[in-house]
Amino acid sequence: MVDLKETLELVRQVFEKGLETSPMPEVAKGCGFSHASSTPFARRMAAARHFGLIGPRGAELTQAARKYFHPTEEGEDKAILVEAVKTPPRYADLIERYNNKKLNDETLKNWFCLELKLQKPAGYQCARAFILSLRFAGLVGPDEVLRKSAAKEQNRDDGNRGQPMSSPIGSEKGDHPEFQQFTLPLDKSGARVFIVKSPPTVTQQELKRIQEWLSFQLIVEDAT
Repeated sequence: MVDLKETLELVRQVFEKGLETSPMPEVAKGCGFSHASSTPFARRMAAARHFGLIGPRGAELTQAARKYFHPTEEGEDKAILVEAVKTPPRYADLIERYNNKKLNDETLKNWFCLELKLQKPAGYQCARAFILSLRFAGLVGPDEVLRKSAAKEQNRDDGNRGQPMSSPIGSEKGDHPEFQQFTLPLDKSGARVFIVKSPPTVTQQELKRIQEWLSFQLIVEDAT
């Protein structure tokens, strides 16, 4: 499932570009996708329906989505995000289950795998989308504790998107003197790079944890 912030970006494009009454192929192209049956577009549209931001047919926004973009009361947009993240039944169940508890991505991954009969990578993606959605709605703060009422000082700016679930390496005062930084170019131009800071050696068990953590953190897309 696509997280709430990413879903809202699609809804915003539909709204701002006046695509609500357009045929789905036009909606997809207007939002930057090749066709309506493309997986990225289909997933985002499905998520928009799950979050109650787009109606069951076509691309027409719900009243809640309209109020989010044009709130008539202070704080109405934030309240709509909270309501949206509680709209999917499984999300609502998990929010009640883990209210006032610190979230654990491994536990959540296991829950999605068992509940939806998913393989581990898919379970990680569902857990990631859930946590990112809660953060965006203001239900999870820096302490990683889920509170079903939005935190007053929760920061939902773009800089929060993609932050690691655990504390980033080197975030504490003073890096460990043995840490080394490794850079992997992802394309020939060197414009896209992957950077990691770690001890010079890791165990096999640690390597496995790193691989699983990366599969959870990174959104993997097919090459175009």
